[in-house]
Amino acid sequence: MSDRHKIVRIIARMNVGGPARQVIELSRGLANRGFETVVATGEPAGWEGDLRSQAEAAGVRVVTVPGLAAPVRSLRDLQALAGLTKLLRHERPSLVHTHTAKAGVLGRLAAQAARIATRVHTFHGTVFEGYFSPARSRWIVRVERMLARRTQRIVAVSHAVADELEQAGIDPAILRVIEPVVDLSEYLSTPRRKGALRRELGIAADEVLFGWVGRLVPIKRPQMLLDAAAILVASHPKARFVIVGAGPLEGELRALLEASSLRGKVHMLGFRSDMASVYSDLDWIVSTSAKEGMPVALLEAAAAGVPAVATPVGGTPELVADERSGVLTLATTGADLARTLQRVSELPADQVRTMSGVARVRAREKFGLERGLARHAQMYSELLESP
Repeated sequence: MSDRHKIVRIIARMNVGGPARQVIELSRGLANRGFETVVATGEPAGWEGDLRSQAEAAGVRVVTVPGLAAPVRSLRDLQALAGLTKLLRHERPSLVHTHTAKAGVLGRLAAQAARIATRVHTFHGTVFEGYFSPARSRWIVRVERMLARRTQRIVAVSHAVADELEQAGIDPAILRVIEPVVDLSEYLSTPRRKGALRRELGIAADEVLFGWVGRLVPIKRPQMLLDAAAILVASHPKARFVIVGAGPLEGELRALLEASSLRGKVHMLGFRSDMASVYSDLDWIVSTSAKEGMPVALLEAAAAGVPAVATPVGGTPELVADERSGVLTLATTGADLARTLQRVSELPADQVRTMSGVARVRAREKFGLERGLARHAQMYSELLESP
């Protein structure tokens, strides 16, 4: 293999979230391993945040492709497909690596049209169920099977995602499990209880602070946290909550919060750039998702020593060791979740400290940047060296 190879990495939008952050870390980290990266992406919606400037600050060239981030519509999709094909014919990369569902479809079709032979796609999760009608979900599965036959490697961010792909008919011979590529160094080195967030919000040191981090979208079920909070604070007056993130449900959730008795008990913070400080002051991080690939927020929190209360979906049980680094809950309602939060809030302090230590050790040893970069570099090299 020659000293350097060009990769065009395609993602629908560089919004604040796990996939876009992994694209940045992969592009930056692999530059020192012989892979130059160009990122092709669309324009995110205003509420999503935009990480394109962060990618450019990391030395990554970013090309905006009109229509790529838009909802699935035939004319905009054809515009994005034409733009991607033109870009690939101009760049002539050694390899095309796509991320997220729509970019995975259009990017691989464009790579085929541009005659780029080596194609990789990462499933950061799947949209096979829970997002669309059963008929549309079946159609999505058929499309993914077709595309997989034209893809040299499929990357799953967890074993659970890989299992789901196999059940959908994806050839296991092309599947590789590579956990999220996230730089955890800042979280691993952040001391517990820095106090900045608690001082900002007026939360006392002896109050139990639960945090929820993610996009405010239906599949994440953030309202379950509000429902649980309303129940818990009635019996546990020292329980406090923060919600970090934004999304289409934000207005509705803020209206519910304003109309409830939770003012001063639940704080909606929007996007934050100081997540290490946020995590350091949490006693527990809560995940209410109905579906996940491998939740990056839980991974970051674990590296910061925050035990989790989480629904056991997707790759979450691979990250959260039940009753060792957190608690897995089958909660589907606020009342269910409130009972679990009540229980963990009453655990002895030494048991919680032990969970905190286990979470940090598991994050450091099982996940992280160097591990993911090395596995991607090895995969690319194997593909590009093969005849």
